[in-house]
Amino acid sequence: MVSTFNSQKERMETQRILALGTDLFFMPQIGDAAQAAGFGFDWVEDPLSAEAFVEALVAAPTALVVLDLTCTLPWRAWLPVAKGHPATASIPWMAFGRHDNPASLKEARAAGMDKVAVRAQLGKALRETLATVG
Repeated sequence: MVSTFNSQKERMETQRILALGTDLFFMPQIGDAAQAAGFGFDWVEDPLSAEAFVEALVAAPTALVVLDLTCTLPWRAWLPVAKGHPATASIPWMAFGRHDNPASLKEARAAGMDKVAVRAQLGKALRETLATVG
């Protein structure tokens, strides 16, 4: 299920930031950064098939996918399908995770994440990334 957090209408109808995660602590931070950069914000909190996930990406133009590496969503299945689909291949993916779990950060890089950050640097990494997308 894709949940709408912010439904601003100008540029946001064509560009959004899509967060993948279930930790509600980080959703407002990501949503605020998206809004400040002029994007809409949605999040996925329920498991979908890879095909359904790509359909959700295609249905609403997405400028960036942000993944919380602590979530249990099947992102490992979603990422290669999204990167291999002509309509979604160019969407950058950013992951963030715990500093005390470098293995998950390394796995995200190896899986094809465009940017990986530790949670403590999420705000800064989001601002930098959002300045370059869309």
